[in-house]
Amino acid sequence: MMFDIMNIHNENFSEQRNLKYFEEMYNDDSYLFYTIHSDQNEKILGYIIYYDTIDSYDLFEIAVSKSHQKLGIGTKLLKINGEILRYKNIFLEVNEGNVRALNMYLKHGFIEISKRKNYYGKNKNAIIMMRGKY
Repeated sequence: MMFDIMNIHNENFSEQRNLKYFEEMYNDDSYLFYTIHSDQNEKILGYIIYYDTIDSYDLFEIAVSKSHQKLGIGTKLLKINGEILRYKNIFLEVNEGNVRALNMYLKHGFIEISKRKNYYGKNKNAIIMMRGKY
């Protein structure tokens, strides 16, 4: 499982991670992992990771295999809320230039609460978003 997650991460993000990075997170009770698998071979097509900050959850990372993007898997991942996620606010940070992700988060009830100027480098701002508990 961690091998698939590592590969999906590395094909989607410029900062490459190794297997140990994800294994350590997976073994830390503060992180919650949810995955979507293919029906045929149980290969992971996408994943979402939350970090429990005690008062809320941070949507730490979400990614879908490049070959399975634009098929609604990101939406399915955001809908996997698990009973535990219902009782705390969820926060995330996203590059304001990532319009596709911003639109997906807005569609799923996240609202913009602030902006971090130059968070990703000069003139590359981060949008901080939140979805309330329900």
